[in-house]
Amino acid sequence: MADLIVDYELLRSMSAQLATVRAEFENANAHSDAVAVAVGHGKLGDKVENFAHNWDQRRKDLVEQIEQVEKDLQKIEEKFSDADTEFATALADAAADGSMAKDG
Repeated sequence: MADLIVDYELLRSMSAQLATVRAEFENANAHSDAVAVAVGHGKLGDKVENFAHNWDQRRKDLVEQIEQVEKDLQKIEEKFSDADTEFATALADAAADGSMAKDG
């Protein structure tokens, strides 16, 4: 039988990284406004702002999708952790009852 190994730290790390990406998307207009001012050329700054603001709906859709993946990763971690705990409890109970087969 193949072993199933769940890397809980990896799941938490992926979720945290997605939160960072989501935050960047959510703050993109503020960043673009700052960049527009920093370029020092009015027309170029306007183009930067227009480009960023034209992406509003697509960014909103991406934020929602990223947020859903974050939630899914958290659910995966939670469900595997719950199952792991239940299996460990069942094995401990079986061992305590002496109902586990012994190698011999």
